[in-house]
Amino acid sequence: MVIDENILHSAGAEVRDYKPAENIFCEGDTPNYYYQIIKGEVKLNNYNEEGKEFIQNILTEGQSCGEAILFIDKPYPMNAVFCAFINPFFLIYSAIPLSCAWKSAAFFLNAFITNSL
Repeated sequence: MVIDENILHSAGAEVRDYKPAENIFCEGDTPNYYYQIIKGEVKLNNYNEEGKEFIQNILTEGQSCGEAILFIDKPYPMNAVFCAFINPFFLIYSAIPLSCAWKSAAFFLNAFITNSL
């Protein structure tokens, strides 16, 4: 899901800078933000019991990450790490905090649809 940057800014989104290998969010964190990549790459990964990395996906500018988890009221099942493959300087992305009311409504809607299947 990609949201127009003008809409993000009007909703109070912040632009943040990340350094290479810096975590945007970690497995087990509570999802509270919508992340949209403006520049750079983000690696979604997990580590097994032996510490071996499993890369789920690599996202680039114009994509969003972790938004599906916002609707199920569970912690992130993966890490999101900024990578410097395309742009060696920094990643800029937008983050919009979710209001409690909106998150509750989304959780209720998701539960209703899931139970209806």
